[in-house]
Amino acid sequence: MIKKNAHLLHPEWNDIDLTNFDALGIIQGVVLPHSNRYTNQEERLSEFELHEEGELLRIADGEFLIL
Repeated sequence: MIKKNAHLLHPEWNDIDLTNFDALGIIQGVVLPHSNRYTNQEERLSEFELHEEGELLRIADGEFLIL
């Protein structure tokens, strides 16, 4: 799901053609860092959540998550 999230918002950033986006597997779900920067894309993000059957873990600038 990480790949889908990155591709949805910034497909052009993958300029080295990464194909494995498994990350560390520490959490289940999709993290959206800097979520406060995407307020104008809420409809798009809601559609992503609907199709992926899961909620995006939104983390705004200045916020953090302790696991």
